[in-house]
Amino acid sequence: MGARGLRVGEVAAKAGVGIDTVRFYERRGVLPPAERLRSGYRSFPLAAVDRLVFAKRLRALGFGLDEVVAFFALIDRDALSCEAAAPLFEAITRKLDEQIAQLAAMRDELAAVRARCRAAQCADLLAAARTVRRPRTARA
Repeated sequence: MGARGLRVGEVAAKAGVGIDTVRFYERRGVLPPAERLRSGYRSFPLAAVDRLVFAKRLRALGFGLDEVVAFFALIDRDALSCEAAAPLFEAITRKLDEQIAQLAAMRDELAAVRARCRAAQCADLLAAARTVRRPRTARA
C-alpha cells in the first residue's frame, strides 16, 4: 500500500470485486471520492476495501444497491442505530418474502410439469417446444 494508498485495481482485488464495481460504488457514494494522483490514477485508503467487503455482505443479505447506499449514508452521518435501520430491514424482508413466494410458485409449476411428463402427459410441453425450435438448416 505505502503512503500513496491503493489504486483501483488493488482495491478491487483485495475486496474481491471488479474494477467497474469500485468505480460504481465510488460514484454512488459508498466509497468516498478517491484522491487523484498527479498521474491521474485514483488513490484509495485501505478502508475502501473494508467498505466494499461490507457492501458485498449487505448485498448477500438481500440489500439492493439503493439500500446499500442508504445504509452507508446512515453510517457516514453517524446516524446508524437499530431504530434508524429498521425501515430498511423491514423493506428488505418484505422483498425477500415476495421473492420466496415467487420461487415457491415457480417450483410448484415445475413440479407439476415433471409430474405430467412422468405420466407421459406432456403434450403441452412438446407442443411448446415445437413452436420455438430452430428451423433445421439444409446441409451443403
